[in-house]
Amino acid sequence: MKKIFLITFGLVILVSLLLILFVNLEKKQLKTEVNNYLLQNGYKTSDIASINTFFGRMPFFSARVVFKDEENVEYFYLKDSGEIKQFSTPLVNGSRNYNDKDQDFKHLEQ
Repeated sequence: MKKIFLITFGLVILVSLLLILFVNLEKKQLKTEVNNYLLQNGYKTSDIASINTFFGRMPFFSARVVFKDEENVEYFYLKDSGEIKQFSTPLVNGSRNYNDKDQDFKHLEQ
C-alpha cells in the first residue's frame, strides 16, 4: 500500500513539473515570437516598453505589449494558425471597460 502511494505521489509530482515546464516554455517562445513579429513590422527594440506573456482561459497563451510612446495602453497578441496576430481592443490603464472607438491608438493593427 505504501509503495502504491509513493508511486502515485511521484507521478503527480512529475506530471505537475512537466506541466509547469511546458507552460513556461510556451510563454517564453510566444514572447520571442511576438518580439520578432514587432521587429519585422518596423518597430525597434527601443520602441517597446514591455512584453509580458501569460497563460489564461482563451486564448491559452497571449502576450501583452506596452509601447514606450503609449505606456498607458496595452495591446494583446496571440499565435493563431502559426502566425502572430494582434487581437482585442487595446486597454487604457488596464480597464477592460474601455471601448472608445474614436480613440486614436498609435499601434492598432487593422
